[in-house]
Amino acid sequence: APPATVVLVATQPQERGVAAGRKAVLGSSRQRARSKHQLITLFLRAQSAQQRGSTSLARSLLQRCLRLDSADAHAALALAQLEAAAGYPERARELFLSARAASPANLKLAHAHAVFEARCGRPAA
Repeated sequence: APPATVVLVATQPQERGVAAGRKAVLGSSRQRARSKHQLITLFLRAQSAQQRGSTSLARSLLQRCLRLDSADAHAALALAQLEAAAGYPERARELFLSARAASPANLKLAHAHAVFEARCGRPAA
């Protein structure tokens, strides 16, 4: 019997590129999921701290949320409302403006900003 023939099939460069791309996408989606989980955990801890009256801890946790995702409208809104309630309307206004710039279609954010400005005597802002 003739010896067995072994056929080696080389992977084409394009296939390796696609496979590598899939790995990168999976890795980045896992990383995004991990970051999102961390963001949610921090946000929930901030809500709990605020309910307990620990404004400084809540502020710190919300700031960490925004460092993780500067476009997170929930954290920006919560921090703006916290700053307004703590007597820092200029900080609140800056947060509202930057959050609105990052999420211009967010109606809840736009409404909260309008209510804030009306309470500050600036209803047309």
